[in-house]
Amino acid sequence: MSVDVETRTVIERPIDVVYTFASDPTNAPDWYANIARVDWKTEPPARVGSIVAFEARFLGRTLRNDGDPAGFSRFVTPMMSMAMRRANRKDLVKLKEVLESM
Repeated sequence: MSVDVETRTVIERPIDVVYTFASDPTNAPDWYANIARVDWKTEPPARVGSIVAFEARFLGRTLRNDGDPAGFSRFVTPMMSMAMRRANRKDLVKLKEVLESM
């Protein structure tokens, strides 16, 4: 069973600035509340074939992804979707705050 969580916000910055910042995994701990650590398994910058491992804290647990693209999805259950939606909203608020203060 899959879980589809969607949240949105408007960031008052040019789309290329938002894309460049949000698509760089190195920046994830700056705006993504649950991401505690990012480890590059290949050389940055991000490009097709790049592998990045994440360590996250979610619902009191530490989750580690070794770079497997399906890494965190195996931890997601339908009961977690509301918690994920709340976390996503907070992350988008933080991303907006970071980018609009640049």
